[in-house]
Amino acid sequence: MANPFPRADVFCLAVALMWSGASAAPVSASNGSRAAAYYHFLTGALSADEGNLSRALSELAEAARLDQGSAEIRVELAGIYLRSGDLNEAVAQAREAVARDGADPAAHRSLAEALTAAALRGEATRDTLLRPIEEYRRVVELGEDDPETLSILGKLEFQADMPEAAAATFQRMLRSGGDPVQAQLLAGRAFLKAGRKQDALEQFEGVLQRDPRHVEALSSAAALHEEAGQWIEAARRFQFLADIRPSDSSARFNQAVCLLRGGQPRDAVGPLRLVLAMDPENSRAQRALAMALGQSGRPAEALERYGRLLEESSADFFLLTECARLREERNERKEAVTLLGRALTAAEADTELYAMGVEVALHLASLNLVDGRAEAVMEALKRAERLGAEGRVEVDLLRGRALLLQGDAEDAERVARAGRERSPSELRFLMIEAEAAGERGQVDLAEEIIARAIAGESADRGLILQAADMWTRRGEVRRALRLLEDASGRFPDDQVLMLERAAALERAGKGEQAAALLRGIIEIDANNHQALNYLGYMLAEQGRDLVEAQGLIERAVALAPDNGAYLDSLGWVLFRSGRAAEALEPLSRAGELLAGDPTVREHLGDVLFALGRRAEAEAEWRAAVERGGPEKRLRSKMRGARPGKPR
Repeated sequence: MANPFPRADVFCLAVALMWSGASAAPVSASNGSRAAAYYHFLTGALSADEGNLSRALSELAEAARLDQGSAEIRVELAGIYLRSGDLNEAVAQAREAVARDGADPAAHRSLAEALTAAALRGEATRDTLLRPIEEYRRVVELGEDDPETLSILGKLEFQADMPEAAAATFQRMLRSGGDPVQAQLLAGRAFLKAGRKQDALEQFEGVLQRDPRHVEALSSAAALHEEAGQWIEAARRFQFLADIRPSDSSARFNQAVCLLRGGQPRDAVGPLRLVLAMDPENSRAQRALAMALGQSGRPAEALERYGRLLEESSADFFLLTECARLREERNERKEAVTLLGRALTAAEADTELYAMGVEVALHLASLNLVDGRAEAVMEALKRAERLGAEGRVEVDLLRGRALLLQGDAEDAERVARAGRERSPSELRFLMIEAEAAGERGQVDLAEEIIARAIAGESADRGLILQAADMWTRRGEVRRALRLLEDASGRFPDDQVLMLERAAALERAGKGEQAAALLRGIIEIDANNHQALNYLGYMLAEQGRDLVEAQGLIERAVALAPDNGAYLDSLGWVLFRSGRAAEALEPLSRAGELLAGDPTVREHLGDVLFALGRRAEAEAEWRAAVERGGPEKRLRSKMRGARPGKPR
């Protein structure tokens, strides 16, 4: 590297120069000594090529003695010392070369190489790496910014914890004609170390444009997309990685998790089944598959898988809460309450779960409140407070409602007033006070309190719906309707309030007005699937305009294909149209999604009976009774389903 002449070809020339006295060496020596220096230089170089490092060092040392001003000889000498492992002498000779010609890039490169070897022989630290970095930067400043030099410099900067500088060096490497895949990969690593994740991602994506199957770039890009919450793009990268390495189940698992988090649970099911085919004992994949099935509208299979997992981990807080969520979605509140109780017990045994345990306890109280179990509400609230919920608004609100449920209007009002003193902006306490007044027969006072509550600037749709629900539960349908009609002036475009007003109109016996309002909602928003289903089901129940009813419900199902209520409506309109065989599929699907809904179970029983499947029909009707359906009517149907007793 130091000598500009080919060695073997000039050996004879050097001998000739030595004997002729011709000028061929630096001005620091006489003509004869310069020729002799070149003779020893080439002899040393040839010896080094042959592997005779001892002779090479001897010859080069003599050349250096004869021509003490030559940087080239010391560069060669430093290289031989480097090969022989004498790093101290290699550094010394390289420094001598730089001292003799500070503008020679070869001298600085030689020093950089020697310093690098010395730094890497021991414990490479930022301080020990700074010296070779400085020398390599000098080489680049002197014009030798070839890709190989830049690659070495960037790697040293990276190792010295100088990622910003390393990234800039690798980008320069790319501009200087270096391998684009390698340059962008190195730049991506440096940007990642510097915390510049978006820049790192751009570099890794650049690698993938040139080499779509590059494993490191795929892994890094996938992880960065995942960290940025770009779930679908991350899933796509993990899928490519899994296709390249089909025996590696981790990439397939990560693909599925990203699909789940990206709201595509159906697409996650396949990859998770592949993971479990490779590793059947993978509990993380088993849990993820159960979750994906549940979110894909396949709760029965999901619950079956969760059940098997709970057999092995019966006190697993997260399994229990996920199962409870699925049961609740299926309207199986009794089962959900049991599971939440078990989850709460698990949380009480682990201080790290206390915060989540509070939320479980409050939700458990809410479910018990819906079911009218006041004592169970109070017990859940006590458990929530023991976990740290004391003083929370939700606790006081639930306690006030439980007291109303127990018929203790006075204590409920006391709790509500105390809560309002602590949280003056919380208008829901006024609803409890209003209901307490109603319980005491002070309906006008209740109406006055509600009017005051919903007139406030912070009053919202939720408060209005709560007030309307209170009147409805008390049988004051017309008061509820009047309240909702008044609210329409304040919230004229609120479709949720419009839907609730349509329901109030129907309960008040004003079906035509309700239908007109629903048609108005659909005219405003053709994709309001709640309005489409409501109007379609209303028409089906009335037994008129069944073709229009079916069309409306089918539009709702298309917009929300896993909505059990809509599938029930579709099956019911088909049944009312005399098409029991066609009704079976959507009603069976509704029965899976809403297994705890007595109306769905009754409808399914009616269809099964019409198809001659009496035993199955009776089982569905019995399930409807157990879920709170109209017992008298359902038992009449069951008696009619028995052999010899036509319905």
